[in-house]
Amino acid sequence: MNKKIKITLKKIADKLKDSHISWAITGSVGHLISGIKIEPKDIDIITDIDGAYKIEKIFGDFIIKNVQYSVQDNMKSYFGIIKINDIIIEIMGNIQNNVNGKWVPHTNWKKNVKYATIDNIEIPVLSLNYEYKIYKMLNKVNRVQLIENKLKKSE
Repeated sequence: MNKKIKITLKKIADKLKDSHISWAITGSVGHLISGIKIEPKDIDIITDIDGAYKIEKIFGDFIIKNVQYSVQDNMKSYFGIIKINDIIIEIMGNIQNNVNGKWVPHTNWKKNVKYATIDNIEIPVLSLNYEYKIYKMLNKVNRVQLIENKLKKSE
């Protein structure tokens, strides 16, 4: 794992550990933590609405884009961006994905959080099984294949 990403993850986890915020790492860094060889561009944090605003407040000195309701082609959420150690961190609260014209909320993500330990710091990460279902629903073929290959090796 890239040293900058590791240091940044540890900083995020350390600042959020006593915050009582529900959050987890998702996307490419989550996959990397779960053992998939992938080169992340940024760090993605999934949370709820309150969590998005609380994370923004905790990392106030690092804000690039304040949390606000955002709708894109295939996703809507309470979205903000912070930057630590030249790493972009996207905060996404109450994510919904557009699947065939219907908005599908991520309602079960909190039940699908696993913990990884990096240098004695626990990092909440979405499980690969949950990520697999999401990427499959979104028809992200390349990512589905990466996760599927890892899941088969883990059996």
